[in-house]
Amino acid sequence: MTHKTITLSEDAYSALNTLRKGKESFTDVILRKFAKSKSRDLLNYVKAMEMDREILILASDVEEIYKNLDAYTAPTGS
Repeated sequence: MTHKTITLSEDAYSALNTLRKGKESFTDVILRKFAKSKSRDLLNYVKAMEMDREILILASDVEEIYKNLDAYTAPTGS
């Protein structure tokens, strides 16, 4: 796999680091958080705004709620 190097501010690094689960790599976090979902447009909008870390965490929580709603409202095939 090819790799690219990016530069992050300390705030961006900290925000990304808080999203890690266990020994998950930053690549895994980015792919997990930016996978297509209904909440993607809202999340991208909020993340594009200049906000503090708490707002980014809140946006992530909103994304998780939408994912759970998608799972809850999925047809069961009955």
